[in-house]
Formats: sequence, structure tokens, C-alpha cells
Amino acid sequence: MSISALSGLLPAVQRDLLGGIDVAVASTFGAGMRLYRFSSSHLFDEGFYVSPWWFKQSDFDGLMGTVRRDPEILARRARAAATIPMLWSGNGNVNLLDRVVQVTLKVTVQAFRGPGKDQESSGGQIVRAPRDVMQNFLPALSWKNDPKPNLVTARGLFAEMTVVPIDSALPAVQ
Repeated sequence: MSISALSGLLPAVQRDLLGGIDVAVASTFGAGMRLYRFSSSHLFDEGFYVSPWWFKQSDFDGLMGTVRRDPEILARRARAAATIPMLWSGNGNVNLLDRVVQVTLKVTVQAFRGPGKDQESSGGQIVRAPRDVMQNFLPALSWKNDPKPNLVTARGLFAEMTVVPIDSALPAVQ
């Protein structure tokens, strides 16, 4: 990754990025691009949309192609692909991974893309990052920014914002 690409980011945002992506490559994502992430039904709007971590359409389609018509299999594969521990943030909340968040960019944004790093939960569980799925980090939505992004920030980036139950995102059985 080029040093100049990182130099415009706050040091805390740099640490956030480098803590989740093994070898990050600077990129731009254009208006009209569809992005996806997996989330938990106990979150509220900001929890669904205000996250720097997203999947591009091709990565999401790849994940969808590896599962049968079973939301539990998709949730397990998504958890591994996104390296999301069952417990997160040290607060004891269980991430249900029962929702798919879909957005369309309305502006061009700076992004970083690369294979994910293994992650450890607050309980010591290690989630191994698969090498075949790329993580995508949008610095504009990093929780480490000052001021911290919120739903207004997300609405400024996204033209369409939808949350659906994970089973409705599964491909139809042929």
C-alpha cells in the first residue's frame, strides 16, 4: 500500500484499516456501485449502515454461490468471510448475522481492498480470514474518525439503503 494513500487518514483510522486488512490496496468506488454487509437484527439504523466494512457485488455473489438455501449456512460462511466473531466489542453482544445490508453508492468514495486478517473475539475465539474473499474498508465510515460518522454521513454516501433478513437474500433453489 502506498504511504501517500494512508497519509490523509487519521492515525486511528489507519490502525482500524490495518487491523482488518492484511495487504490493503487503495482504490476508489464509483457512484452506482452496490455494496453489501452482514449485520444483526438487534442493531438500529446507524448500526446497519455506519460501518467501514463492506463487500463488493462480486464478493457477495461469490459468497451466495457457496451456500444452499439455508440461512444458517450462509451466516456461518458470512461470519468466516467477514471474520466476525460471535461476540463482539467486548460488550457481550452476540452478532446474530441474520440481516443483509444492501446499499448503492451515490458518490465516488475512497476505499481500501484486500484479504482480511484473522480476528479474535473478546472471549478469545479466533475467526480465520479466508484468502478468497476481499475486505473493503471505506474510511469515510470509520468509527475512528473525528467527528464520528453517523446516519447522516451514511445517507450522504448511499443512494439506496436496504436491510433484509438473511434468508430473503439467498439464491432460489433451481
